[in-house]
Amino acid sequence: AKYQQHVEKMLTLAGGKNAAADAKAIVELETELAKVQWTKVENRDPIKTYNKVELDKLAALAPGYDWQQWLKASGLQGKADYLIVSQPTYLKGFADVLGRMPLETWKAYLQFQTVNGYANYLSKAFVDQRFAFNGTTLAGIPQLEPRWKRGVSTLESSLGDAVGKLYVAKHFPAERKAHMEVLVNNLLAAYKESIDTLDWMSPATKKEAQAKLAKFTPKI
Repeated sequence: AKYQQHVEKMLTLAGGKNAAADAKAIVELETELAKVQWTKVENRDPIKTYNKVELDKLAALAPGYDWQQWLKASGLQGKADYLIVSQPTYLKGFADVLGRMPLETWKAYLQFQTVNGYANYLSKAFVDQRFAFNGTTLAGIPQLEPRWKRGVSTLESSLGDAVGKLYVAKHFPAERKAHMEVLVNNLLAAYKESIDTLDWMSPATKKEAQAKLAKFTPKI
């Protein structure tokens, strides 16, 4: 109920004329999509979620879906021979839901997803409503951070590497990096030695652990 109210309020802020009915339809649509999605446990399986599917086989996974149009809109047409599909059965379920749900419901769904996704960059009313649900209702956070803090977070998330490079150039001399590299290399050497002395690991497991450790790449 709280989520549906949030959807309705966001649609109303966006100028929707049938916000209440659209919100109800959107929740019903998302419920149907959720039914065909895999569980969190299934999604953690790296083997099960790695499914290489050639482009001409996609139609069999999701009958009725215009894959050629999707590939064209995605800029992948003529540039890829296959896709990695993490949830093959979901595509079939999605195609079924796509065919059953009215076009107007999909339009409302995409409108909500767009507005909700970009709410933090819109006017105060959108920011406040999104926080009221995502921040307070879901996470229990009573108060929105000051705008300047949100601005810093946004800058850090979008330009973090660029700003970090400037900071390092000014405050992190080469000798400090060299010192940290020595420290990390000592830690890696200690881990390597420790693995060899573990009595609860079989030789095969130790070999795998050492191979994994050898692939560790320090980034300082």
